[in-house]
Amino acid sequence: MKMKNFVVEEKTKLEEFEDLVAHHDLTYSYSDDHRYWTKGEESMKKIRALMKELPKEECVKIWNKYVDKKILPGSREMFYWE
Repeated sequence: MKMKNFVVEEKTKLEEFEDLVAHHDLTYSYSDDHRYWTKGEESMKKIRALMKELPKEECVKIWNKYVDKKILPGSREMFYWE
């Protein structure tokens, strides 16, 4: 049986950053359940670490895009990055 060659594309760091933000619970710090808080903290550490390797303005743009998608209009201001 012949196997086809599969090319696996690596994500760019910016794509990886966006994926982390897309799956991040922006409201984790308000959770009463310590498991959700811990998971959110771990996620945020990964986001911050990767952000150090990327242009800040691009990271802010991506972060704020997901704030707009996930947070209700009256509450977004406190989540935006500058």
